[in-house]
Amino acid sequence: MTWNATNVRRSTQAQQALPQTEPYWVTHDFDGPATLSTTLVHAVSEATNTDVSNAEETLSHQVDLQAIDHLFRPVKNESPRAHGHLSISVWGHDVTIYGDGRILISSRSR
Repeated sequence: MTWNATNVRRSTQAQQALPQTEPYWVTHDFDGPATLSTTLVHAVSEATNTDVSNAEETLSHQVDLQAIDHLFRPVKNESPRAHGHLSISVWGHDVTIYGDGRILISSRSR
């Protein structure tokens, strides 16, 4: 991968690709240089074993990535948002972004 892995804090379950370990969790580091939407794109790419540019293009057709950054940015006193989430479906996977920066990706239930 070409992105800086220090931008996220991963759970131990997120060390392998989604087909081998579910669910796939990543936590965005709001103090790092990457935006939440960048962490989201890379997480979807990694979890679905898809090229980053394909993940970004697909996600940008489903949701406004800049709106995600705005919606979940820290509040005025720089404390993280503790509540709220947004769920979308991508390539047969459910993706949930939480206000505290957690991102959950799992195969869609059948």
